[in-house]
Amino acid sequence: MHPDYRRILALVSLDRVGLAVARAAAGEVRHAGARLALGHVVDWATEWGCDDFSVLTPQELEQRLKVVVSRQITALAGRIGIPDAASLVAFGGPERGLGELARSWQPDLVVVDNARFGDLAAGGVVRLQGWECDALAVETGGIGSRRLRDLARMAWLSPLPHWPR
Repeated sequence: MHPDYRRILALVSLDRVGLAVARAAAGEVRHAGARLALGHVVDWATEWGCDDFSVLTPQELEQRLKVVVSRQITALAGRIGIPDAASLVAFGGPERGLGELARSWQPDLVVVDNARFGDLAAGGVVRLQGWECDALAVETGGIGSRRLRDLARMAWLSPLPHWPR
């Protein structure tokens, strides 16, 4: 029997793996009649700095990254047929970022990619920084790759003429 979930958070990457995780979460949302948030943790922190953006403060760069990532998450929500899904973005490593997302959305269920974040969802429960809820680790069959993640990170950090000012 499925528990009655009201709020589901899917931790998505911005590649084919993220699409698979989002689709799995969408199935849970449709079954439970729950609300969905798609969250992404940007693996960058303001204290790292960035030589390519010497005219921007770390906070300005973080804000611009957040806008770009939010747009990509919104597009992903449309692809899975849930255009009203909330878009959440956090910074830092997976544990810190997921903890921040979980505290802000307060989900009953977190859906993650088993290969990348399964260790955070061990035993079907996520326990991070004062938040605990059920977890679903989706087997994606290794369809993602470190190379895709590296290319995506380089694309986010490259100057884009259409970035908002």
